[in-house]
Amino acid sequence: MVTSEPTADATRADGLWAEGRQLERRGDLDGALERWREAIRVGPYDEGRRYYFGARFIQRRPLDEVESYYRQQLDSDSDPKPQTSHYLWGAALMRHGRHDRAAEQFRRALEIDPAHEMTHELWGTMLEAGGDLEGAVEHYRRAVEIFPDLRSAHLRLAGVLDKLGRAEEASEHRGLAAASDPETPRRYLYLGRALLRAGRPAAAITELEKAIEATPDDAEARALLAEARRRLAG
Repeated sequence: MVTSEPTADATRADGLWAEGRQLERRGDLDGALERWREAIRVGPYDEGRRYYFGARFIQRRPLDEVESYYRQQLDSDSDPKPQTSHYLWGAALMRHGRHDRAAEQFRRALEIDPAHEMTHELWGTMLEAGGDLEGAVEHYRRAVEIFPDLRSAHLRLAGVLDKLGRAEEASEHRGLAAASDPETPRRYLYLGRALLRAGRPAAAITELEKAIEATPDDAEARALLAEARRRLAG
């Protein structure tokens, strides 16, 4: 098997990321954030690193700095996954009690990626905290429809259903949570299926190809991929 050598930018990004993790372990989160921000800027796109940085950045930095950062990301026209920027920006606004503005960022994330189950789950938690239990149920349901193995959303949904006096439904979702595997290779199939249902065949193809790479004998993934390609071809 032939593997390509890492580029100079990738090597630099890896080094910066490692420096940041060391600083984090020493308790210097501000220093870590600066290393991570630079690693994300110079290196190849890495979704995991972006979420890791974002979760800590929005907790540590003032809201105006967070907003400025994600606004720049979105205005650059080079953001491979703008839904991630909208999601994290919305999470920061939610943390500061700016719920109307947070909802707008979540809405934008879902316009770009209708299969972004994390946005539905977080939106649901915001509504639940604000007392809108039926609204929370709607978003938690959407999250588990997109990703049936999303354990945390099943548990959140069960908790709200209990508050609403719907114990039988709550028990069902606790059972689904217990049986779920958030790291299942079928996650790509779930996302591809949701994107296809939302009328996004090109995005669905990307996820379904990953599904087949992970599980070559998955008949459902192959059938959905064929359907997505037919739709894209018109």
